[in-house]
Amino acid sequence: MGNLILIGVGVLITIVIVISIIKGRRSQQWPSCSAVVTRSEVEIRKDYDEDGEHTYYYPRIFYTYEVDGETYNGARYKMLDASMSQRKSYALTSNYPAGASIDIYYDPEDPAQSVIEAGAQFYLYIFLILSLGLTIYGAYQYFMS
Repeated sequence: MGNLILIGVGVLITIVIVISIIKGRRSQQWPSCSAVVTRSEVEIRKDYDEDGEHTYYYPRIFYTYEVDGETYNGARYKMLDASMSQRKSYALTSNYPAGASIDIYYDPEDPAQSVIEAGAQFYLYIFLILSLGLTIYGAYQYFMS
């Protein structure tokens, strides 16, 4: 029974990762336009568990842009919202001061969806390999027992 759960979890994780990779790769084909940064900040989240307190840093870059005469607001740096180290988060947001002109990529089918850095993050491919390994291991254990 445990091996079936392992297979199910592996398959589910693999599906989520593949969808994320596909969305990221599609964003590389989106058109770009100019945007103006309205503000940049680092969001700090704290989490508590049996190991104590954990602090996570999320760079937030807010911007406005125009597509076909319509104004939109965006706040996505990458396709997936992931925390960064404190140093990287503050360094990144300092590169995007309020009033700065930047290039962003937007979904032509839904221009309200935009991102500063298009593409799938590298770590998704690593997670994909790991999730496939988990699934294969679970299947091997299931069929060999």
